[in-house]
Amino acid sequence: MSALALALTANQAQAVPVSPNGSGQVLLFPYYTVQSRQSTLLTLSNSSEHAKIRQVNFRGGYTGRHVLGFDLVPGTRDSWSGTVFSRPDADAAALATSDSSGTLPAFAAGSTGPALQIRSTFAVQG
Repeated sequence: MSALALALTANQAQAVPVSPNGSGQVLLFPYYTVQSRQSTLLTLSNSSEHAKIRQVNFRGGYTGRHVLGFDLVPGTRDSWSGTVFSRPDADAAALATSDSSGTLPAFAAGSTGPALQIRSTFAVQG
C-alpha cells in the first residue's frame, strides 16, 4: 500500500529541460543506422546572430565507442546537413555532405562521396 501511495505522489522527472523558446544547449540524437541500406540525415542549425563552434560525435550502438568526431562551425543563422550511409565497398558507414559550412577535419567542398569513414564497431581486437 505504501508503494502505491509513493507512486501517486511522485513528481515527474525530466532528463533535459527545454527552454520556453524551444532552443537548448544539447542535442540528443539517439540512433543512426545504415542497416538494410538505410541512411540517416543529420541537420544542425544555428539560430543565433553569432557564429558557433560545435563538436559532433558519433558512438557505436553496441559498445558506445567513439567512432567519428569533428568540429562544425556554422555561420550566423546557418544550417549544416550531412548523410550517414553504407559504403558499398566496405563493411562500414560513411558521412558525406555538400554543405559549405566549415568542419575540422574538412569535408571536400561539394562532396557526394564519403569524406569521413565511420570506423566499424565490430572490429575484433587481437
